[in-house]
Amino acid sequence: MTAYTDELLERKWRELGNVPIDYTPDELDGVLGTDWFIFEQGEPLVEGVWRWFDSHYTAGIGALMFGTDE
Repeated sequence: MTAYTDELLERKWRELGNVPIDYTPDELDGVLGTDWFIFEQGEPLVEGVWRWFDSHYTAGIGALMFGTDE
């Protein structure tokens, strides 16, 4: 298993903003439009990518999305 640092995950989270997202009737939250990082094209954005970040980033996805009070 590869260990990911919070610093790396913060950079990758920022990169995610530049990844094309495709929206379909089956995936209203979107899927990745291309291979990116460890994910393959078609990976569901919320149920796949966001959940992965939530489980690997120390402070959880909320901190990535909204920042912290620190």
